[in-house]
Amino acid sequence: MARVPATIRQATADDLANVVELIRVGDDRPYLDGNVERFIRRLDPDYAQAWLAVAGDQPVGMSMIYQRALRAGEHRYTTGYWANLYIDPDHRDQMLYPRLPIATFDSVKRGELDFVYALVRRQNLIEAHQRIGAAKIADLPVLIKPLRPALFMSKYKHLPHPLRALARPADALFGAYLRLRRPHPSADLTLDVVPWDSDELADLAALLNETRGGRVARHWTVESLRARYAVSLDGDPYTLLMVRRAGQPTASVIHRWTDRDHDLRVGVVMDLAYRAGCEDDARIALAETERHAHAAGAEAVMFLDGLGESARAMVTRAGYMRSPEIFTLVIWPKTILTDGSILAGVADWRLAFGDHDAF
Repeated sequence: MARVPATIRQATADDLANVVELIRVGDDRPYLDGNVERFIRRLDPDYAQAWLAVAGDQPVGMSMIYQRALRAGEHRYTTGYWANLYIDPDHRDQMLYPRLPIATFDSVKRGELDFVYALVRRQNLIEAHQRIGAAKIADLPVLIKPLRPALFMSKYKHLPHPLRALARPADALFGAYLRLRRPHPSADLTLDVVPWDSDELADLAALLNETRGGRVARHWTVESLRARYAVSLDGDPYTLLMVRRAGQPTASVIHRWTDRDHDLRVGVVMDLAYRAGCEDDARIALAETERHAHAAGAEAVMFLDGLGESARAMVTRAGYMRSPEIFTLVIWPKTILTDGSILAGVADWRLAFGDHDAF
């Protein structure tokens, strides 16, 4: 019996259940419906849009964009963050790639968006993206700091569970070493966990936008922060740490933890912001992030090296090391990268795990 050819159309609110299922299948994670629905804001077109490949009445592929407001100095961009590309393996002979991405990018062709960008983890997709007109800007390495190094390696190497027990004494000694090295706040500094419904989010938005400087980065408001960090796909919470010195905000860290392959649990630095000259305050917030991750059972903490030289130097001094994992920044269409474009150099961007949840 001949298969029904797949057609592509933009999803509507009536497709919400199909979009939720395709996100779950594409990520191969048992996400709860409610978490996914809240994460994509039930396909509010001003927040997230999806395109479906449908064979008969069966969705067999999807591509999405999340609306983003970016700024770089005086430049303002209305953009889409490209994510959740998935094609059913049984239908990959129907040219759904590149048909799905091209349909997704129609909003750029119509002038509704200036460009689409993404941080791509699957390196085998980079050349395919370039063939449909995307430009590769740069690779961003993932830095990692072990918190339980012996257990981390035993899980990564798939050692039997009885052997993993041997890691505990070594990790206990390493934990004591980390506690001794942890910086301590001075008397005029406070470090607090700030809830996402707090009025202090105005201070966070101002700090993130100030940290942006002239680089390309999201322009944050209280509303966009609450929408972004209301819920994660897997339900694990985002935590906001705010440092104040003499009552004034000087540094912040947004973090969470997640479970990855090899039965590993890792903390994730979603974003790190601090005022010029306040690196010591940022280090204190980062150390508190590591303490939270350790208490949650994490074996390590991850950091995306996209915040610039100052942040890279700071986290390196704090013990973060380059891992084999990288993310690649791509932009579509490549024709937007005219000579001298600020979009063309990774040093002119400010990128963090907060730009996505692809880890």
